[in-house]
Amino acid sequence: MTTFLPGERLVVEASNAPIGRVQAGSEAIVRYRLSNRSGRQIKLVGATTSCSCTMVENLPMILAASMTKELTAKVDVPEGKADITGSIQIYTDEPSIPVINLTYTIRIAQTATSH
Repeated sequence: MTTFLPGERLVVEASNAPIGRVQAGSEAIVRYRLSNRSGRQIKLVGATTSCSCTMVENLPMILAASMTKELTAKVDVPEGKADITGSIQIYTDEPSIPVINLTYTIRIAQTATSH
């Protein structure tokens, strides 16, 4: 799904990233493509996440005018849970888009236990 942010200055592909089945206890990679459709650069200056298990990479990031880049987050997938949903808030220097809200859902494949 593609999300157009106010004024269509910044386009986020897959702002709600569904991740396929991931093994419990492993690491999932969540990727978002961000396209700057404005006539000036936009700087992504930082992030907060809904879970300490999520680490956003590639920040700070500068998106030059007409540029597309990938933003990556690594999620440590816990043991003993079914599926997890998390959120990421990206902060920008663009007054019309101070925060970009991203989400992800990870389906967790449980490890088989022997008896």
